[in-house]
Amino acid sequence: MKLEKFDDASWRQRLADGLVVLSSAQKPYLHRYWQSHGFPAQITYNNHDETPFPADDLYMVYEDARHSIRFGNAEYYSELKAALDPVRGVLRDHPVIAQALGPRIDSDEVQVGILNSTTLTSLSQMIVGQMAQNGSGSSDGFLQTASRLNALLLSSTLRPDLGQANDLNVGMDVALFFGLRVPHEIDLGEGYSLIPLALLKNFVDREWLREVAPEHVEWRRTEAMFAIIHRFAWRPHIRNKHSIDERSFKALPPLFHRWTEEFSNLLTVTLGARTTRVMTFEGCISRVASDLLGQHHGPNSPQKGRPISHLFSSFAKFEEADVKDIEKARSLFSRRAKTDYADFAPAMYRLAEAYSRDGRFAAQDRVLDLAIVFERMFKPGNRQISKTLQHELAELLGKDEEEKNLIKDRVAHFYNVRSAIIHGPLDNRKERLLREVEPAWLAGAKFARDALLLKLE
Repeated sequence: MKLEKFDDASWRQRLADGLVVLSSAQKPYLHRYWQSHGFPAQITYNNHDETPFPADDLYMVYEDARHSIRFGNAEYYSELKAALDPVRGVLRDHPVIAQALGPRIDSDEVQVGILNSTTLTSLSQMIVGQMAQNGSGSSDGFLQTASRLNALLLSSTLRPDLGQANDLNVGMDVALFFGLRVPHEIDLGEGYSLIPLALLKNFVDREWLREVAPEHVEWRRTEAMFAIIHRFAWRPHIRNKHSIDERSFKALPPLFHRWTEEFSNLLTVTLGARTTRVMTFEGCISRVASDLLGQHHGPNSPQKGRPISHLFSSFAKFEEADVKDIEKARSLFSRRAKTDYADFAPAMYRLAEAYSRDGRFAAQDRVLDLAIVFERMFKPGNRQISKTLQHELAELLGKDEEEKNLIKDRVAHFYNVRSAIIHGPLDNRKERLLREVEPAWLAGAKFARDALLLKLE
């Protein structure tokens, strides 16, 4: 059937009707398959059923039915085949699938190319995907899944365009972070957005994070995870299984890792809060699209960041980030080419790293990081470093003489603590200063943040 003569409305209805019948006919076969091979484990959490759809088991039932004549089981599978074969026939009638399968009546597999990967996919796997996306088995649900599959198949004949793409043809590059409750999606400009992990559940499975955040996954404490994403348009490539793959492959947007890392550092400085890169996923497509095309929905090119298991607390509470602060970071970042951003970026990176320090000497290391930040910002020379920094910070941040004197006193104290850390408790005074590391860090971090943000303006 040629594309211009294809009646997609009729095709969708025929597929939906066939799937309704099949959904009912397959139940006793699936149950008997479990009786002989073992029932899947049931997973519940807070009275919510989280048991994965038995895609692999259902696929085996379909394949056993398909090859039943060869293995002498035709009579046993006769009722299932009576429901399954019409669905397979409707799929074959779609012009995109028909062209890919070719004229052989026993042909059942096509090449499905998605982004940088290509797999052989059978009609059985596509039918399993329809079932996975409509657990209720309702007629309206199957009509919706049939419509979505038709849209995906037809999109394979079109050049992808993000402005024209439907939701199934939109993918994401995702850089995932921990440490911030983002209330909703926030546009960052340049094609990037800041988004809470909860809004990415159709693209990023929680289980993908188990290796770097096992407790957070186990206890469903992912509310402080957010992502910087970059959307792109994509389309599937449906070809004959013997065709040579001549696609042009997708690449990350230019400087994706650098862009997300730089913005996250600026966000840390703006908010004065730790943000930790957890993982990066290149080329995520939606679970709906994966299921409908008969594909496994897994992480594409995952790159690990820092493990965050040691940051887990079942009692931790994360306040929602102030959108105004995020907007401020976005505004500063959007003007980086017109400001002294490049000059102060190294100091900003060091300050952001200070917020992420862990380990036995983390508190002292943060103070040393701050000392580096101040000297990179103000370049005080080799003599009277403390007094030079006192003067520079007081003049930059102080509004009146009283506030300037207070800043000078706290900077002097900070630098004394820094010296005590480097030289050790040589006397009672330095021993006392080593007990004041935390207040020195808190005061110094505020000065560093305020000074950096003013300089970036």
